[in-house]
Parts: sequence; structure tokens; C-alpha cells
Amino acid sequence: MAVMVNNEIFIGAGRQLEIELEIDPSNLPKYFGFILGTNDEKNEETLLTYDNVNNEFHVDTRRSSLNTNVFKQKRTGTIDLLTYGKPYHFRLFIDHSNVDVFINNSLAFSFRMYPSLIDSDQTRFFVSDPTKVIALSVWELMSSEQTPTKYSEPISINQIAQGVKLPLGSFDQVIGDFDDALSMLQEGWFTTGDFRQPTNSNSWAGTSAVTKIGINAVSTCEINNNEKGCDSPTGMFVSPLFKVNEKNPFLSLLMSGGDGTDDIRLELVDNVSNKILLKYSPNNCTPSFIDGNDDWVNFDLSEYIGRQLQIRIIDQHTKGCGFVSFDHIHLRETPI
Repeated sequence: MAVMVNNEIFIGAGRQLEIELEIDPSNLPKYFGFILGTNDEKNEETLLTYDNVNNEFHVDTRRSSLNTNVFKQKRTGTIDLLTYGKPYHFRLFIDHSNVDVFINNSLAFSFRMYPSLIDSDQTRFFVSDPTKVIALSVWELMSSEQTPTKYSEPISINQIAQGVKLPLGSFDQVIGDFDDALSMLQEGWFTTGDFRQPTNSNSWAGTSAVTKIGINAVSTCEINNNEKGCDSPTGMFVSPLFKVNEKNPFLSLLMSGGDGTDDIRLELVDNVSNKILLKYSPNNCTPSFIDGNDDWVNFDLSEYIGRQLQIRIIDQHTKGCGFVSFDHIHLRETPI
């Protein structure tokens, strides 16, 4: 299974990472590559870019550090295409300042980067044109005396984050990923109104959204390929029961849409009493889909540890801003 990447994906954060990424070699973008040693603001970054038009690799460290004493430059080289072919398979070893790059399991080179900020430890992958990522795995590099605790397993294609950061622990207790509408029903989700009986895996998907976790995110504005328009669809999504535990007391999800009124809302419901424990109504009418980190919503459920709960996402709004978009509902240790 592949994921179509339209702009940029978050791969991971850490000073010691091994990354393996493969893209579709039959349709390479005009340029693509990695952003290394960066943070949310991107005020530090090292760029590893392949220019597919001119067959050039660029290693650009000119913005790699705010430290003025660090030597910075842009280096360019070409690939012997007859020997190595177009680059589509990458393996990166990041060990603090040292970066080793292996391409197509044959070509290799190294360079150094010296980010100065504590949070400049993110790695991202970017493309100029829509591109299929076929495989992505990330591991944390550790000494032989340490036990792996982060990225110890390959990252599934369904775990790729596009347009938003995705901290560690985001897949420990997932309540809904919404990548496949039919699978969500099999996993215990219940829907009513225009959202019931999806005809295919993409029936709930926001077709224009580029920000999502995995394959799809829900947008009732574009549900069923916008069959009834943006605001007309109404109905409810109801989650399977889940239990809050001490390890992961925070409920987090991406959510946007609505106009702040009660017609579009999230409800947290107690299974025993059917009492509504909390409500949340988004107030973000533009655009009609999730578009960034500002759409992360977090709720502290510490007072409900040990209780069986259920989530309802309700759209009863049929006029302007009458839609809701959401993705990746999960429990986690700390808020995003």
C-alpha cells in the first residue's frame, strides 16, 4: 500500500535516527528530498535535494545553524545514471552532526550539520509534485547497552503525517484513523444520516485535503465526492467503547470546521450513565479541511481513568460552515 504525498511529510524527531524511504520510481517528481535538523518554525534546516530535471544532488547547509561560527555552504553533485539509476530508495543514518546517505543500495556520501537549537531535531521529506511513498521505516540509533524505546518498529504507511507534526506515542492507543471507511465500521464505529453505509473505502474522505495522518482524513464537506455539496450532509459518527488508562490520559485528534455553534460538536459520553462528560465545537470555517498543527485538539481525561467511554462527532448544521473535518483520534501520554 502506498501513500500519495503532495507536499511534505513529517518522518521523525531525534538526534540519532536511521531512516529508510522508498518512492515510486516510475513517477519521480521534478525535485524532492529531506529537510534535516529542523523544527516547527524551520528557523534552522539542512536541505538534501535531488533535482530530477538536471540530475543534481544538492546539500545545502546555509541555514543549518543560527551559530555564526559554523561553516555553511551549498554543495552540488551529479549521479551516474547508467550505474546507479534515478534515486528512489534512500537510507539515512543521522548521528548527531554526522549524516550518512545511501541511495539505491549502492551510491553513498556523507556530510555534517550543526543545528544550535534544542528542538532542531526533526526530519521531513518533501516533494515538488504528488508522489507515492511506497515504504518508510524509522529506527532510533542506540548503543549496544541500551534497549530501543523509540521507533523500534518500522513505521506503517498508515502512520505517515502530512502537513502536521506527529510526536512519539501517537499510535499507542488509536480509537479511529479513518483511512478506510469500510474498515472503520468493521472495527466498531457506527454512523448515521449521510455518513452511514459508505459505498467504498474513500466515502468519508476529504478529497482536497493535503493534511492528514495516513491515507485519508474525514471531511463532511466533501463526503461521497461532494455528492450533496459542502454544508448539506448531516449525521453522526460514534466510536467503539474505549477505556482511559493512566499511561495515556489525554484524548487528542485533528479537528476543524463549524462556526462554534452546538450544531457541530464532539461529545464524550460515559457508557454506564450515558451522561455527556464534555463537549467541543470547532470554530474554523476556512478551509473545508484540516490544514495544520493549529487543528490539534486535546482533552485531559485523567478524572475518567478506568471508565468506559465513547465519542460522538455530530454534524447537524446545513447552512454556511455546516461541515466538520477530523482525523486520528487517539489516547496519548501528553497533549500535542
